[in-house]
Amino acid sequence: MTTWYPQVAEKKGRVARIVGYLKARPLLCLLILTPGIPEYLSGSSNMAFLVLSPPVFFLFLAANLALYGPGVILIREAKIRWNKGWASVFLLGAAYGIVEEGLALRTLFNPTSSAVGNLGVYGHWLGVNWVWTVGLVIFHSVFSIGLPIFIFGLAFPDLKSKSLVSTRGIQLSILTLATDCVLLSLLVNYWPAQIGGLLLLSSIVVALLVVTAKKLPADFLKAVRAEPRWRPRAFFLLGIAFGYLQEASQLALTSSRLSSWFSISLSRSGYFGLSSVQWEPN
Repeated sequence: MTTWYPQVAEKKGRVARIVGYLKARPLLCLLILTPGIPEYLSGSSNMAFLVLSPPVFFLFLAANLALYGPGVILIREAKIRWNKGWASVFLLGAAYGIVEEGLALRTLFNPTSSAVGNLGVYGHWLGVNWVWTVGLVIFHSVFSIGLPIFIFGLAFPDLKSKSLVSTRGIQLSILTLATDCVLLSLLVNYWPAQIGGLLLLSSIVVALLVVTAKKLPADFLKAVRAEPRWRPRAFFLLGIAFGYLQEASQLALTSSRLSSWFSISLSRSGYFGLSSVQWEPN
């Protein structure tokens, strides 16, 4: 017992130093949250490469940081500088999802992409993987953009409404994101005959989402009350249940003859049904 307490104190001191280091560098903390949550916490990027092939791991990490980092910085800055609410954040997050998965990685269009799997056949129409597109755009909007900004606001309440970068930082973020998208698109090397039209239409959709996000009032879809009626444990269980239900239904639908539009409607209504809950007074 006499040797255990010093070890515990040492671990607590180490954790306190790490927390203190991150609190002194809020921008670094935001960059850890994304791609930390959508890529590494979700298992989308393989952490085993850190041991098996560190150069490959850090190469992928740099590519992810150059995508997610500028995206979350730009959208957070837009929220603050335009004085907008969460509805605008989610629309901008959807635009980011199209930029990453459509303009850069092309998984929204490529039916043979390893990430898409069966959804490259089920729901593929007019050059677009529609079921994959709807689910992934919503995922990026919520988990890649919305959740990191939300957690950052909880960790740094004093910085919730303050900019983290200057105008030059915004310009650098745009340049970094654009450069990474071009390099990734060349690496993916997916150039079918219709790709020009798909990229043009995707760019138009992105522009429309940005314009709509800027025009939305700040209180659009704002909650009626700050505190929900449900306990955190209930939301935790609901989130797990819905996640497994969506995965199971998607697997069942892709192996059945049901229309892909039914799967799209299920995914869309589930996410937006959960996100549009209005807290009512007791």
